[in-house]
Amino acid sequence: MYKRDRIKTAVLYIGGAAAVGSCLALILFFAYTLRLRTEYREVCLQINDAILASDEASNRVRRGEDIAPLSGRALDYYDKFLLDANTVVFNRRVRDITDGSIQLVIGENTLALTGCGDGTEIHIRWETPGALTCYSVRNTTTSFLHLSAYLDNYIRSLETP
Repeated sequence: MYKRDRIKTAVLYIGGAAAVGSCLALILFFAYTLRLRTEYREVCLQINDAILASDEASNRVRRGEDIAPLSGRALDYYDKFLLDANTVVFNRRVRDITDGSIQLVIGENTLALTGCGDGTEIHIRWETPGALTCYSVRNTTTSFLHLSAYLDNYIRSLETP
């Protein structure tokens, strides 16, 4: 009987420790996620401020070797994507700009959007003269293919008289 009570007690303590450990892990995960989302929204507001403060005539869009002027309407499309409620940030990984990246040059700053994986993951790179900030996001309604198609149509509309 004594041996059975010791086993029950050990199982109870192990189960309790596992429960407390998993609760602590969940609390830490939620705190990390909340901090990541808060930082991302803060950067989006900085990008928005830079857009509002920029001179529209100096804004450019670049993809690979192609460079075109960037209208306020097109810039607003990408800004709305960043601030969309469906846009969810999930990490801060730094990735390089590729030839397929959409680079929005806003004054001295550059916002680069790069599709990763199957196109649902979009890497955001915000470069200012003093800092580099990177995030990876997913959006349930807009993929990188949508962003890229919008840019293709925008550039085509510039070429048409």
